Amino acid sequence: MNLLVSYDWLKDYVKLKHTPQEFAARLSLSGPSVERIHAAGASLEKVVVGKILKVKPHPNADKLRVVETDLGTMAKDIVCGGSNLEAGMLVAVALPGAWVKWHGEGEPVEIKEAALRGVASYGMICGADEIGLADAFPKQGEKEILDLTSTKAAPGTPLAEALKLDDVVFDVEVTSNRPDAYCMLGMAMEASAILKAPLTWKAPKMPKAKAGAKPEALAVELKAKKLCPRYQAVVMRNAKVGESPAWMKARLASAGVRSINNLVDITNFVRLELGQPMHVFDYDKLAGKKIVVREAVQGETLKALDGNAYELKAGQLVIADAEKPVAVAGVMGGEESGATGTTTTVVFESAAFDPVSVRRTARALNLHSDSSKLYEKGLSTELTAMALARAAELAAELCGAEVASKVIDARASAYKPLVFPFRPSVAAKLIGVDIPAKEMKRILTDLGFKVSGAAAKWKVVVPFWRDHDIEGERDLVEEVARVHGYGNLPSVMPEGRLPLAEPARALVWEDRAKRLLKAWGHVELMTYSFISKELAAKSDCGESDMLRVSNPLSEEYEFMRDRLTGSVLDVIAKNQEEAVEGRCFELANVYIPRKGDLPIETPRLLIASWSRHADGRDTLAVKGVVEALLEEFGVRGAKVVRDGEGNAVWHPGRSATIEVGGEMLGGFGEFHPDYLKRFGIERRVAGASLDFAMLSALARDAKFYSPVSEFPRVKRDLAFVVGRRSEHAAIVEKMRNADPLLKEVELFDVFEGGNLGEGKKSMAYHLQFGADDRTLKAEEVDRVMETLRARLKEAFGAEIRS
Repeated sequence: MNLLVSYDWLKDYVKLKHTPQEFAARLSLSGPSVERIHAAGASLEKVVVGKILKVKPHPNADKLRVVETDLGTMAKDIVCGGSNLEAGMLVAVALPGAWVKWHGEGEPVEIKEAALRGVASYGMICGADEIGLADAFPKQGEKEILDLTSTKAAPGTPLAEALKLDDVVFDVEVTSNRPDAYCMLGMAMEASAILKAPLTWKAPKMPKAKAGAKPEALAVELKAKKLCPRYQAVVMRNAKVGESPAWMKARLASAGVRSINNLVDITNFVRLELGQPMHVFDYDKLAGKKIVVREAVQGETLKALDGNAYELKAGQLVIADAEKPVAVAGVMGGEESGATGTTTTVVFESAAFDPVSVRRTARALNLHSDSSKLYEKGLSTELTAMALARAAELAAELCGAEVASKVIDARASAYKPLVFPFRPSVAAKLIGVDIPAKEMKRILTDLGFKVSGAAAKWKVVVPFWRDHDIEGERDLVEEVARVHGYGNLPSVMPEGRLPLAEPARALVWEDRAKRLLKAWGHVELMTYSFISKELAAKSDCGESDMLRVSNPLSEEYEFMRDRLTGSVLDVIAKNQEEAVEGRCFELANVYIPRKGDLPIETPRLLIASWSRHADGRDTLAVKGVVEALLEEFGVRGAKVVRDGEGNAVWHPGRSATIEVGGEMLGGFGEFHPDYLKRFGIERRVAGASLDFAMLSALARDAKFYSPVSEFPRVKRDLAFVVGRRSEHAAIVEKMRNADPLLKEVELFDVFEGGNLGEGKKSMAYHLQFGADDRTLKAEEVDRVMETLRARLKEAFGAEIRS
């Protein structure tokens, strides 16, 4: 979160004598970081306040006037076309050399002395939009020329000074756990503690009701105490709605807020000053003169201040009157109950709302405001009273309003401040510097903490504005360390061995798998864990089998996937025209729902391969990658089992499963053509899906070594014809079990067609024979070869080829 902080405004709360640059540097080292420094009045150079002495007609133009203007050191004639000019009026005058925008549009132009229709003109009398002040004076645009009479500034005064814009504005980054610092008072307290500057701010006091005046009736019913732990309100009558004074406009403008009217400006001012969002209702528009804090009824509607109508859902917190919702709690007020130019009696609201409730409601309605951003961070219930008193003070000062009711205070429970122990010796040890206990106490006290107790162990009471981020003694130590200044900590080279944490086993194997697959020519994919309803249907995932996100960012991210196939095939489909062949993989978590509990989050590996060819080579390529991966991971005993039936995902005749120790590790093969058509994929795609959690559990770092035999091996080839559906794995297993002298079996040729006959294929193998204690004789190898031929004939009906 970023806050624009006026240095001039900040000085209203704390005595500061530092230059803006010094202040920014010190604050950034020990508190919120100052990202930029803006000179607020830089664009108003050579723009001064002028006083109109006389308005005369232009001799050569009916729509122009010749305005004699007092500029402080001289009086000059200025030709102007404004319709609201009159003697005695204070105006903004751009002197020669100043830069303005004609009617607030286009590029800035430099003002020069010139003759307009034959009359010499010294400078230009400006409208608000021409000098960049349209937001500060929104209603002045209707009057053409900016009227500065209310400033009572002396002629010749620089305009930036007259409007208190001769200021420096800091763009400050405030971390989300520190909403207390997201206001002028919070920033002042930080500055006071860090710079040892006295805090001059005085707590506001609720004005008293006029003696003898009949109070206005207002009832508050708190029905949703968990979502609204405290709600305060007060009625004020005889309010005169109009423009805010110049100082208020200048303060709001420095924070980037546009002035609306004095009532609305008060609520914005209090939010910026104290960090408490507020709202103002038109008392006469509240049905039954009642406020009910409740959850919305499904289907209720509210037209908000942004002009849009919103349909509310059950569970969303609203502020209602006796009949209907009048505001979305913590987010935005309703248009019908808002204060207008004819409002005379108002209700100021100051409340604390549950941050999670506000965030969910704002996101569900896609309705966000400055108030909701603050409430979402978590505000104290004890801030409401101070803000309400300040708003009432300002309403009395700026609107002439009078308190017309008691302060209504509905709360869920009494407030109990947080109390933590603090041991200065422990703090010094954690910080690594011997900070005097007196200085520690000074820092904590300046930050608003109450410190008491013995020297060895203090009792520290947390101020209410810090009750959302201070959680224990170590947080207090951090406060001391940062205010003391991290830059003041000594620089010492570390000694001894670095504490190296044992890397997580699963992450080590994940990293190894990714590096291997990339080295083997595969592109890594990283897709979202969230998928759409449409993609889930394509992936053959039932909605009931997946975890649905209750508040998705969009319909594209509604479900948490329970498999990777859909995500990977969706990527292949989108790239199939550009990438006619390729290899890719994704190693990511999937989410298996569990009733009444968090989902099972487990890693899966999906490998895919596709090309122009339709001869099954992609399936063989994927199979080879899986075999190589298992070998690199040291997994032994893996068994390939043909999946004769297949399913909606895998081709029934071109897929298989992989088992280790009787448990399924995954599968590989060719995706079913119908499955691919769902994604619009027009070519054959092969893939493998592995349970990576099981794979990493089976993986072994240890390498197995078998010494090379000192006796030579005998090599023979064996070729035979078998049925087309005979499996290589079964043939190899049958041969390996025939005799221990057979050491290696390698397939080197498969042939179909020719004179073999239909349903037949020829397979040829390289065989290696050997013994660890002798050189084999030809007769021994011949005997094993005969055994192999017999076994193959018996098991597969093999016809041995010569």
